[in-house]
Amino acid sequence: MDDLISVIVPVYNAEFYLRQCIDSIIKQTYTNLEIVLVNDGSTDNSGKICDEYKEIDSRIKVIHKMNGGLSSARNAGLDVCISGGDYIAFVDSDDWIESDMFEKLYNEIKRVNGDIVVCGYYIDKQDQTYIRKLEKGIFVGNDNVLKKCFYNKNFPNAVWCKLYNKNIFNEVRFPEGKLYEDMLIILDVLEKTSVVSIIPEAFYHYSQRLNSIMNEKTYHKSFEKILACENILEKVKVRKPDLMNLAYSQLYKHYMYFLDDIIFGRINVPTNGVTSEMIKKYFQKNILEILKNLNVKSKNKLMYIIISLNLTFYKMFVEFVEKVRK
Repeated sequence: MDDLISVIVPVYNAEFYLRQCIDSIIKQTYTNLEIVLVNDGSTDNSGKICDEYKEIDSRIKVIHKMNGGLSSARNAGLDVCISGGDYIAFVDSDDWIESDMFEKLYNEIKRVNGDIVVCGYYIDKQDQTYIRKLEKGIFVGNDNVLKKCFYNKNFPNAVWCKLYNKNIFNEVRFPEGKLYEDMLIILDVLEKTSVVSIIPEAFYHYSQRLNSIMNEKTYHKSFEKILACENILEKVKVRKPDLMNLAYSQLYKHYMYFLDDIIFGRINVPTNGVTSEMIKKYFQKNILEILKNLNVKSKNKLMYIIISLNLTFYKMFVEFVEKVRK
C-alpha cells in the first residue's frame, strides 16, 4: 500500500452533505490517501467544515478559491496533486463512497497494470436507491480502448466512479465555463489510455436530490448537451475519424432528447432558441446519412424517420410507447 491516491473533492454549498462525503473517504480501508478539498467560493458553512476536517486528519489539504464552477474546482485540485500522487480519483461533495472502494479499485488497477479502473455505482434518490452494475471487462491497446469505451454505456462518462493513473491528467484539464465537463474530456482521457478494467460491483453513491438545481431541466442545459456532442464530434473528425459514425449517432440521439424536452413542455424555449421545427428540418436534411450509419440503432432510425415526417405523429407515438411500457 505504498502508492498514493489523490482524492479531489470539489465543494460548493454542500454543508448538509459534506460531512458524510468526507467521513466516507477518511474511513477508507485503503489509507494512503491525499484528500484535496477544494472550497469553490461556498457561501454557506462548507469552507468551515473543510477546515475543521483538516485539523482532524493530516491527509487532508484544503484549497479556498473564488467561485469558478465544478471544472475550475477540479482543475485546482489537479494542479495541487498531479506532481505528488500515483493515482487520481474524484468524489463530488454531495455523494459518498463505500469503505472499501479505493482498496478494490487499487487492487484491480495493480493486478492488470491498468490506466483506468471503473466500478458500478448506486443512484440514491430520496427514499429509493437504484444500483447500476457494469459488465466485467478488460480492454488492452489504445485503439481497442477507444472502440470499446468511447460512448459506451458500460463506461460511464462520469469521472467519479473511476481510479486513474495520474499521468493521464498531466495535460488534460476540465473545460471551464461548460456543462457536461465529464463528457467533454472523455476523448482526451481515452487517447492517453492503454488498459481499462471494468468491475461490475457498485462502490460509489451518486445522490440525485429531487429539489436540486443540478437536476432541474432548463433550455440552457438541454442545449448545452447538444453543443457538447458537437464539440466532441469536431475533435473526433480531426483526431479519430474512424469514430465519427459513433459520435454522430450520439448527436442524433441527443437532438431527439432535446426535441422531447421541447414538445412535452419540460423546458421553455426562448424567443431566439432552437424550435421543434428546426430539429425536424435537421433530421430531414440528414436522414440518408442517419439510415446508413451502422452505429444508429434500428429503433432510433424509426424515430428519426417519424420526426422528419410529422412532429404531431411523433409526439403521439412517443406517448403511446410510454403508455405501453407502464
